[in-house]
Amino acid sequence: VGSMPEGTVICSLEEKTGDRGKIARASGNFATVIAHNPDTKRTRVKLPSGSKKAIP
Repeated sequence: VGSMPEGTVICSLEEKTGDRGKIARASGNFATVIAHNPDTKRTRVKLPSGSKKAIP
């Protein structure tokens, strides 16, 4: 996720590495990459619910 450009649409997103995709898995749901923070190596994504979350 860290190398994807901002605005990219993602489905079946892993919250933690190796958890096999826990976020945005249902049909028609998607998350969007909002921003990258190179200092903390985290990426902010907008979830289908509208909330925003930082993913490692």
